[in-house]
Amino acid sequence: MAGSSINIIKKKRNEKQHDDGEKDLKNNSSSKSMEERLQALKVSDKDHQKILDDVKQTLESCRKTQEHLTKTQEKLKVVKDENGNIVGAVSDLEAKWKAFQDAFDQMNKQMIANIAASMGKEVNFAREKPDHKQVSIKDSIKLIQDPKCKNIVVLTGAGISVESGIPTYRGNDGFWKIGSENYTPQEIATRAFFEKHTKEQWRYHMERKANMSKAKPNDGHYKLKELEDYCRENGKTFQLVTQNIDGLHGKVGHKNEVYYIHGDMNYARCPNVAYNGCNQSNKKVPFPKIPASLDKLKNNDFKLPKCKCCGSILRPHVLWFDESYSEELYRLTSTINAVKNADVLIVIGTCYQTSLPQRILGLCKTNNTPILDVNPNLNDDVFSAPLLMVKETGTVFLNTLMDKLNKKKKTIKSKKNRKK
Repeated sequence: MAGSSINIIKKKRNEKQHDDGEKDLKNNSSSKSMEERLQALKVSDKDHQKILDDVKQTLESCRKTQEHLTKTQEKLKVVKDENGNIVGAVSDLEAKWKAFQDAFDQMNKQMIANIAASMGKEVNFAREKPDHKQVSIKDSIKLIQDPKCKNIVVLTGAGISVESGIPTYRGNDGFWKIGSENYTPQEIATRAFFEKHTKEQWRYHMERKANMSKAKPNDGHYKLKELEDYCRENGKTFQLVTQNIDGLHGKVGHKNEVYYIHGDMNYARCPNVAYNGCNQSNKKVPFPKIPASLDKLKNNDFKLPKCKCCGSILRPHVLWFDESYSEELYRLTSTINAVKNADVLIVIGTCYQTSLPQRILGLCKTNNTPILDVNPNLNDDVFSAPLLMVKETGTVFLNTLMDKLNKKKKTIKSKKNRKK
């Protein structure tokens, strides 16, 4: 019995020694693996500058490739504007270009992530939201009154016309949501649709025009005219840029040209390019007369308007989704130059959903130009530039602004009269 117990004890002791030996072996192997990893990191640290140089060279190569592709895209857009027959092919190519851009961007991110991982680092590609601030109307007035503020640019969107009875384009009752009986707005508002379904296109725009014709400028429109007058009297420049096609800004008597960057529904134009023999190409003419009975529109019982020069069917003077901005038609260059020189940008009633407003934000960010964003719905999801957000309607903001500016103007005038 004693001998049996001794044998059991010896067996357990041998098993323990065997287990301890295996643990030592594993620890040695783990240590060796750790040493090798540390050595690899040392090598990475030693070649750190070389890796960074390689990354910079790769990114510079990517940038040049993107520039080349962007120039190619711009050339394609010019071709598309000049020849409507290839719109479908170009649109398909643009979709492929967008897919390539996304894939190219993903490849760049993966490459940078791999390089960082080889150095024991991590890369965070999440977009950081700009430092938006909510400010009062009082703070906004101080910014505009600042003697250093010499050049004021105002960008308006659909929000300023809501009080005139015109719904915001992307609102629940806007044309972006409603469209027509047979097509969505995304389908209708293209040149390609105009060429295939011309009468349906004109019917859609005549219905929009009929609704807009009932609208009149509201206090916000008139107060912007007062702001223009104030700027002229106080040695400041003023430029109004609008995304709206309702033409209401043009009814209040602005002395400066209003830049309608998306067109103006008060007009139509001949789509026939000049080299096809029409000397009225792209020249604006009054919007055609709308049938007295909207039932005629619904039944397509109306004549399509034609160019008096070449006989081509006219088109509404609006920018469609598959078209590009231009200086001749939409004051692209003039708008960009005005924003570049601005000391403050006042934005009223827009959500920045189209490319030119996004570009305007980018210019302001580059030039550190303050952006007063006036909107009852805060645009705190904008990533392009930091905003000074004023949570008010355009009318309330402009009424308060002009009351303050006019009050100061009367005070100064009164002091001058007392001195006399």
